[in-house]
Amino acid sequence: MRWIGIDLPETVAVRRQLLPDGERRRTLACSVLDPAWLAEVGTAEGVLVTAQGLLMYLRPPEVRELIATCAERFAGGSLVFDAVPRWFSAATVNGAMRNAQGYTTPPMPWGMNAGELHKVYGAHPRIRDVREVPLPRGQGVYFGAMAPVGRLIPGVRNLRPTMTVLARFAER
Repeated sequence: MRWIGIDLPETVAVRRQLLPDGERRRTLACSVLDPAWLAEVGTAEGVLVTAQGLLMYLRPPEVRELIATCAERFAGGSLVFDAVPRWFSAATVNGAMRNAQGYTTPPMPWGMNAGELHKVYGAHPRIRDVREVPLPRGQGVYFGAMAPVGRLIPGVRNLRPTMTVLARFAER
């Protein structure tokens, strides 16, 4: 496996101090919206793109374009991403997400409700499978009972603060 991380230059500078690039892992300093990184990814052995904590900070057209670009470039590969629900996105854009210490959550312009997974197919015709990846059952009342059941109840599943999604791309 070869791991390529893509992040903004100031973040990459810090990351390289803590985790220097190696033979099988390296970090590219660019925006994920810059198509230059695509040429750095070898496709011969399959590709898994992970976009955890990323898409919600992009504008909706940018999210659609990035998913479409991955489906086109990485045929036979997969994309794993997380999404915040629309209510959460709207609250961050309006500045309503503040904690008791005064921290305001940065704007997250893109959100997707659990019932909207089917919309991912519309980004590119090569997208052949889209599904939620459920959290494993955890400890305590919330993670042990409420979260696993809550994702199955239509009126409740969009109240969760995040979900993880797997999209698979068809071969050429």
